[in-house]
This record gives sequence, structure tokens and C-alpha cells, in this order.
Amino acid sequence: MTTPPLPAPEEIRRIACLMLADLGDALVVTPALHALREKYPHAAITVIVRANVAPLLSHNPHIDALLIYRNDKAWGKYLLLWRLLGRRYDLWVDLHTPTFNTFCSNAEVFKRNAFLMRLAMPRYRAGFALAELAPFLTHPVPVPTDTELAGENIVDTTLRLLNQAGNRHYKKAFYLSDASRRRAAEVIEHEGLKPPLIGFFFGSKQPAEVWREDLAKAFLENLLERHTDISVLIFGGEIERPAAERMCASLPDHKQARVRNFAGRAHLQHTGALMERCSAIVTSNSGPMHMADGLNLPMVALFSSRNYLPIWLPINKQAIVLNHPVECSPCLAMACPLAHPCVDLISPAEVLVAFETLRDRIKANSNYP
Repeated sequence: MTTPPLPAPEEIRRIACLMLADLGDALVVTPALHALREKYPHAAITVIVRANVAPLLSHNPHIDALLIYRNDKAWGKYLLLWRLLGRRYDLWVDLHTPTFNTFCSNAEVFKRNAFLMRLAMPRYRAGFALAELAPFLTHPVPVPTDTELAGENIVDTTLRLLNQAGNRHYKKAFYLSDASRRRAAEVIEHEGLKPPLIGFFFGSKQPAEVWREDLAKAFLENLLERHTDISVLIFGGEIERPAAERMCASLPDHKQARVRNFAGRAHLQHTGALMERCSAIVTSNSGPMHMADGLNLPMVALFSSRNYLPIWLPINKQAIVLNHPVECSPCLAMACPLAHPCVDLISPAEVLVAFETLRDRIKANSNYP
């Protein structure tokens, strides 16, 4: 299959990009959005996103507007359909990739996407040429083989849509508002925390990626014991909040004084601004890992073996990745069917060593307080 070149810039005034997946997915398409902006510098680019991920893209300079899908409201689906009806964009780009989907079937996703695309009646339509989408595309992009998908970072898979796979000029990016940065500075000052600050996230919406609570607690205790100069910011959502509260409560007073729990207490922009003030992040493979990657922060990233490892790796060069291959990998399951998640093979001691290696690298570059 040969994909025709995308339309010339003078033909395109209005572009719609579809991205209705979750936190990490919204950030891995930011390199493609950058490439699209360079291709069409004068076009108005609208990105269609779920409400919960909108703060990740709300200050992206390559985007002119967000069209919000309120999937938390019963009327949200119908409002999106009404807003799309007959919008007649000049170019529609489906940013979803045909990678190994662990939430639902690709067929389900791309059938929905084809319906939304046809409803909007765009002049030109670009996307991966899966069976559900291909008949309606003017610019079908060949679907990579399974071997290619398994060995390729999702950023590069998305960049295939613009013939830019492998081009690291286009980086994952999480743009923060000035207000969020000011708020983060005020919070850190109010809490009396001094650098170096270390961010910590141990959860995930997918149980197979969650680092077990007792392991996370042991790492936190060892980190605070061994490095008496650091303070720790715990990040997460409402899902992680109870475990984070238990961890903090179990610490002796002198260690509690150096830990602040922001799980379930900070929205995405605020979380990003707090992350930005950290010297390093220790994180499981989830949305916050991609947030830290989009901020180009040094990190230790904990990965299960449920999926092909290269796909979701951070792309910044300051990351240390921990992973233990297992015979049953990849299972592509949201929860381990054998009840012993492979991410738990990563020990607290191993994470501490990786953190210290990362810290030494940062110190060598004079970026560690």
C-alpha cells in the first residue's frame, strides 16, 4: 500500500485530531501533534479528547482548541456527536494506533472512530488502514506488522501517520501553565520542603502494573533512611490515595516530616508542576510516568512484562527501566491471571540501587541540589 502525500498546507485551514484514550496515550501523541503543526503552521488544530485528560493538552502550543468528550456524564456522548455533526474539517487525523490493546479490542475502538469521522464529514482523512477504518480514509497509512509493533515505541508508531517515525526532533511534551507553576512553588514553600525532592508513584489503573503496597512501603522507608537530605512527594489519584495514606501513617514522625502525600489531592496540571520541582521520579508504568517523561525528568520506571517492553518505554535519555522477563510474557492482561504480577519481582532494594545510580548521574551533570 502506498500512502498519498498529505495535502499541501495551502489546502488545509481546519484540522481535527481524534484521541479518546487515557493519560499516557494523550501524551505519546504530542510528538505527532508537533509534527502536524510544523506541516500546517497556519491551520487551526482541534484535538478531540476525554475531559479527564484535557489538562495534559490544555497548554500545548501546537493545539488551538480542545473538543471535550465528557464521558463522565450521561449526555456527554450525545453532545460530542452534536458538535461533530457536519463540521467539515479540511483534514481529520485519527491518532489511535493499532498496537496491542490491553483495555478493549482495536476493532471496537476503530469502529467508533470511523463513525465519528464520517459524522464530521472531513475533506481529507488520515489514519491507520485497519479494516474498520480503511474504507473511509483518503490517506490510509499501512498497518505495521506485529513484529514491528512489538519492537517499536508507541511514539514512533504514532509518528508513522506523518512519515516521521524515529525523528527525535519531535519529543513527548507536557506543557504547564504559569498558574500551576506558581501554585506548586507556593505549596512547596508552605510545606517547608527543601530540595532535593523525589517524586514517587506506585499505582496504575491496570492492576498488573501496580507495584504491591508492601514493596512500595519498604522502598519508601529505605529511601528515607538511607538519604536523610531528601523529601518525597507521593503522586497518584483517588485509587492510590488509601495506600499512600497508610504508607505515610506507618512512618515514624521524623520520616513523616519529609513526606507529602498528593495522591487524590492534585489535578493533572498541579501534579505536573509539582513533578517539575523534583530532582527525580520513581514510578510504575502508568500515566504519571508519561507525565514525567513529557517533562523530561530523570526517572526510575518499573515495568511489568504484560506487554512488549519497547512499546511504552519512556523516550527521554535520563530514564532507568526495571523489568523482569517471565515465561508467560506478554499476556496482555490488565490483571495477572496467575495472581503473581511480574512487576512485584522488582525488589525495593533493586529500585533503591537504581535510584542511587540515577542520582549519581544527575550529580555528575550538576542538576542535583
